[in-house]
Amino acid sequence: MSGKLRILRGMLPLLLGVILLAPPLAATPPALAADDAAHSQAVVTVRGMACPFCAYGLKKHLIALPGVKDVHVDLGKSQVTIDFTGGSHASDAQIQQAVRDAGFTPGEITWQAAGAPPSSFKSAEFNVEGMRCEYCAAEITTTLERHKGVKSADVDLTANRATVICDSRAVTPQALAEEGR
Repeated sequence: MSGKLRILRGMLPLLLGVILLAPPLAATPPALAADDAAHSQAVVTVRGMACPFCAYGLKKHLIALPGVKDVHVDLGKSQVTIDFTGGSHASDAQIQQAVRDAGFTPGEITWQAAGAPPSSFKSAEFNVEGMRCEYCAAEITTTLERHKGVKSADVDLTANRATVICDSRAVTPQALAEEGR
């Protein structure tokens, strides 16, 4: 085992805690069918949010979009979930522009329709203890992202949390947590 791999493997025990599974993520459809348009969600990655005031300002811009029923901002994940209802909803371009108008940078938009088949991608959150610097967080992120089936990993030093999106057909969040102990 190489020295770097031994160091990285040694850092994985920092990933301790309870796994919280979020709803499955689905691929973005080019357009929602008429039945699906009755209720759909857009999950938007937003960069640049730092505080509850940021979340409030963003929510004000997004709630004004056509067909929006509710907006939930998750500062920890840098994500916004927009619930739509009715036959019409805002387009990706309208959502991105509303995010920009609020002063933030829009990222990936993932659509979920009511009744859609569940995706194999799961989001897992772990408590992380023992990190002392950004290097620790970066090494844990890199180690997790190299794991087969992991789509992305984000380790937050200040919150002592790691968020991992993985393909549950290749690796389960529980297996990642067990490996890190």
